[in-house]
Amino acid sequence: MPIINKSASNYVEYISKNNPPYLSKKRDASINLNGKVSDCNGEIIWCRHIASYWSEFFCSNSGKIDYETFSSPQLLSKAIVIQENKGTNNIKGDVYFVENESWGSVIYNLFLQLEKENKSHTSLEVHSPGHAMALGIKIKNDKENKFVINFYDPNQTATHKRVFFCTNNICDIINLTAYDFLSEQCLKCYGLKEDTLSLFVDKTKSNDNNNVFIKKLPDNILQGVVINFAMGAGLREIIKKVYNDTRFTDLTKSQMKILCESKNVNNVPGLLLALQNGHDNVIDEYGTLIKKSNLNKEELIHILSARTLDGTIPGLYQALQNGHAQAIKSYGNLVLDTIDKNIDLEYLLSAFKYEAHSSNK
Repeated sequence: MPIINKSASNYVEYISKNNPPYLSKKRDASINLNGKVSDCNGEIIWCRHIASYWSEFFCSNSGKIDYETFSSPQLLSKAIVIQENKGTNNIKGDVYFVENESWGSVIYNLFLQLEKENKSHTSLEVHSPGHAMALGIKIKNDKENKFVINFYDPNQTATHKRVFFCTNNICDIINLTAYDFLSEQCLKCYGLKEDTLSLFVDKTKSNDNNNVFIKKLPDNILQGVVINFAMGAGLREIIKKVYNDTRFTDLTKSQMKILCESKNVNNVPGLLLALQNGHDNVIDEYGTLIKKSNLNKEELIHILSARTLDGTIPGLYQALQNGHAQAIKSYGNLVLDTIDKNIDLEYLLSAFKYEAHSSNK
C-alpha cells in the first residue's frame, strides 16, 4: 500500500470553500507509521490494518479517538495484532461502490440511517484501488444537532480531517466529494485519479456468517476496477452482474480485454488477488465471464497467467503459498476449459514459476 511522507501544510488542499474538512492543530500530522512498524508476531502493519483498527476504535469508544496509541510506534505495535489468514481479504458487511463525486451522497444517507436507527455514530473502512482509509461519522446533540464527519488516512497516522454540518445545512453534505478530503498527490497515489472508485465497507453490519451485502453499485459496472475489487474481496455476485449487463456484448475488443485483465493502480490483476485470497467461488464466476468475452486464445493466455506487470509474481504461486486448495482447483478448471489441451500442462507449470522474491501488499 502507498506510503506518503509530506508535511502537514501540503495536505491542506481543499475544493469545498464554505465548510472544508480541516486538520486539528493539536495533533501532529507529520507522523506516518504505515508500513513502518510490526505487530508482536513480526508481521508488518499496513494501512488496511491501521484503518481497520481506527474504525473499530471509533465505534467502541462512542465516536472518539485517543491518538496516544496512533502516535507511538511501540503502542501501535502492541495494539494491533494481525489475525487475518495470509493473503485473506477481510471485507464483510455492507459494501458501497462509491464514485469520487458521490462520497457526500453516501455519507448523507448514512446519517439518515443513523437517525432512523436512533444511533449516534458509526464507522466505515474506505478502500481505494491502492490504499485503505476510514470514515467515522457521528451525531452530536448540542444546542442543535451537529453531523460530524471524521476522515482518517493512515499516512497521517496520528490525526484525522474533520468537518461538521448543522441541521439547517445538513443537505450540503451531499456536495462533498473525494476531492474535498484528498490532495491531488494522494488521489493519484491511491488510484483515484483514473479509476475514481472506492469501496465503503460498514463492518458494523456484518453478522456471524460474515455475509456481504452490496448496498450501492457504480453507474457503470463495466470497469476493470469493479472486477478487481470484486475478485480481491470475493464478491461473486458482482462478476455475475457484469457479464449479465446488457452493455457487456457491446464492448469493443480492447475494452473487453481491459475489463478481463481487471488491473488495479499497481497493475495487479484481479485473478491474482482472487488466487492470493482464496476466493474459489469468484474464480468460477470469472470463468463464465472469460467464456462470454470471446477473446482469442493468445490474449487469454496472457490474462490467465495472473501475474504482476513485471511477470514475477504469479497468482498460482500465491495460492499455493497461502494453502488455498479449492482456489487452485477452480483456477485449474478455468485454464483447462479455456486453453488448448496440448499446452495446458506447460501453461500451468509456467504460471507456478516464481521468478523473484517479493510479495503483494
